[in-house]
Amino acid sequence: MQEPARAQSGTRTDTRRLVLELAGAAAGIVVFVALVGGGVISARLKSLGLPIDSTLAVLPRETVLIAGVRVLSGGLLAALVVILVLWVLGGRGGRFRSAALYGIVLVLGVVPLLAFTLASGVTTGMALASVAAASVAAGVLVLVVVRSPSFGQLSVGIFVVVATLGGVLAFARAWDQPIALDFADVQLRDGGRTNGFLLGESASVLVLAPDVLYRTIGRTVAIPRSEVIDLRLSRVKQRATPIGPNPVSNFTVDVSRFPAARRKSEKVVQQTLLRIRLSAQWKHSPLIFRQSVAAWRRGFDQFAHIGRPHPHEPGQRATLRDLNEQTPIFGGKIVITRGRVLEATPWARTEPQTVVLREPDAERYLATCEVWRPQSSPLKPGEDVRLRGLVLAAGVFVSGAGAERNRVAMVCSWAQEVNPRR
Repeated sequence: MQEPARAQSGTRTDTRRLVLELAGAAAGIVVFVALVGGGVISARLKSLGLPIDSTLAVLPRETVLIAGVRVLSGGLLAALVVILVLWVLGGRGGRFRSAALYGIVLVLGVVPLLAFTLASGVTTGMALASVAAASVAAGVLVLVVVRSPSFGQLSVGIFVVVATLGGVLAFARAWDQPIALDFADVQLRDGGRTNGFLLGESASVLVLAPDVLYRTIGRTVAIPRSEVIDLRLSRVKQRATPIGPNPVSNFTVDVSRFPAARRKSEKVVQQTLLRIRLSAQWKHSPLIFRQSVAAWRRGFDQFAHIGRPHPHEPGQRATLRDLNEQTPIFGGKIVITRGRVLEATPWARTEPQTVVLREPDAERYLATCEVWRPQSSPLKPGEDVRLRGLVLAAGVFVSGAGAERNRVAMVCSWAQEVNPRR
């Protein structure tokens, strides 16, 4: 009677041990995948000039795991091919000491991954690191082949080594390279809109990298999913790159890829857009209207010089309310509007004057405008002015008291006081 009871107890113990071992293996796999995913995402964030630790802290766990699975898939596929070839060749019995089998393992498990990485245009440092990692993996694979007493242990060893190599090479491919990301357009519950490169999303949070003309600006934003009522994703052809080496603190932009004749004007355009996107007064990074940016580039001279206003120049008339509520309609179009100056920067010879205006009979609608003014007639608070310019961006503005208002950002070719004071 005691022997069956002991046998049953031993069976239960073995079952519990098996369950614990399987659970431990599954947990180890998840941790490994998460580490690989976190490493590759860190390399991508570094390449984009974005904060690494703080962004990883807010990214959903699903995003990290999916990134790990994706970068490991190449290595896992290569390992599977190696194992299938060995199985077909009858390698599942006994030890594996044949030079031909060594060659199969190395050629199918290491060479394709290394060749793909080197062909993807990695930096010189990462190319050398990739060759070193592949060499180490090749040596470890030889040891696995020599010392594995069974086909099962050989399979596990090949999977671990080749998958790890795939993760290391994926890190090398992401380091200091343009990154392909989906682009997100977001409609918010408060009526505002924003956009940027999608870094991750879950049921609780949406993480974006705001851009200026598809170039990251050194900042990430996390938006609670409860504030999002519509999310539209698209694939853009242009890979994401940082706009400059230190955009947040110094507003630096890299315009070296433009022809020499355009670099001065392009620097002004990009620095203006960068200041707009980075301004802390927006509730969320405002939308930039690329049609207006293109129109500004085409007619840059009329917005860049200090001259007398020309009130008869053509343009579409609109109120500040129209510009804030129907902004997309005015993208790329010269508009003429009017408002009351709330604030104005002091006049300076080398910079345009920046003014903040509101609708004369409605405080809800605001606009900011940069315009060159002669020293003899700078704009002052309290003046009613008529403006001609382009709407570059729109969003929700938050005042120091916490009040939210609609606001557009403009660049203007002229501004004229409506009722000049005597």
